[in-house]
Amino acid sequence: TLDLLAKEKGIEAKVKKITNETMEGKKPVAELFANKLKMLAPSKKDRTLIRRIALHNLSSEALDLVRKLSHYEHVKIGILSMHFRETVEDVGSFIGCDPALCFGLDIQHDDQGNYTGYSQDQLMAQEGGKGLIVMEVKKLNPDSIVVHVGDSVTDLSTQGKADLFIGFGGVT
Repeated sequence: TLDLLAKEKGIEAKVKKITNETMEGKKPVAELFANKLKMLAPSKKDRTLIRRIALHNLSSEALDLVRKLSHYEHVKIGILSMHFRETVEDVGSFIGCDPALCFGLDIQHDDQGNYTGYSQDQLMAQEGGKGLIVMEVKKLNPDSIVVHVGDSVTDLSTQGKADLFIGFGGVT
């Protein structure tokens, strides 16, 4: 989603370079993500565009998996994403996720709606944040089996914390 937003803003090459550095593990994820957001400076006005991009670019394979798993009443599905909380909640609602299991990054804006940053105190903003959130979910649901499906280097922090980790290779 952020790479597609960068394309809309005409800074695709710069942001893609940061994405590649992140995926190759060249620098800490939190540092690179902060740089990417600073470069994109997503305003409140951009929220509509970001939601449209996210909803129009959902993986059909992921949607099929969610639909199949949703038929089982004991299965709860959530989203754990480095993207903005509002977008994560919108996508989660669209595909039928449990709202209590949808986690994203809370970003901040000034009175004019300009991006000002995000709090580093959020679990998602910390290095290994997804793994920290999985540990919290497990604490709140001690009898559950947590399966994490991920397609990014940021998902690797859930290995050893989720009961099962599945790497999804359908996204480049």
